[in-house]
Amino acid sequence: MDTRKATAEYRLAGWAQTIRERMESGETVKAFCEGRGISRNAYFYWLRKLRGAACAQMPPTIRGEGAVAACPPAPAGWVACLPPAEEGSAGVVVEVGKCRVAVTAETDPGLLGGVLEVLVTLC
Repeated sequence: MDTRKATAEYRLAGWAQTIRERMESGETVKAFCEGRGISRNAYFYWLRKLRGAACAQMPPTIRGEGAVAACPPAPAGWVACLPPAEEGSAGVVVEVGKCRVAVTAETDPGLLGGVLEVLVTLC
């Protein structure tokens, strides 16, 4: 493995832990960063990098006959968000904080269970 790539992955993993700690602490970003001597600009820079890395790992959404194809689980610490159900479709919408999950008859029970487990740990 290339040392630059290993270094980048190490830093990304460290910041993922820091951002997870901030989320679990319930503190505002400002208070969390001030308490630990972290620049808010650095925090948001790495948050953007982590989101980009998470998105890069997810395949494009594939639709077929109104159902979303099976997606791999989200990277550790992230929530996979499916596109909202189409207007007028039968189903239910589960909202937890700012997260919204549309559930229809075609929703994979395993994926739904995994998403709900992650949401419960974040609340």
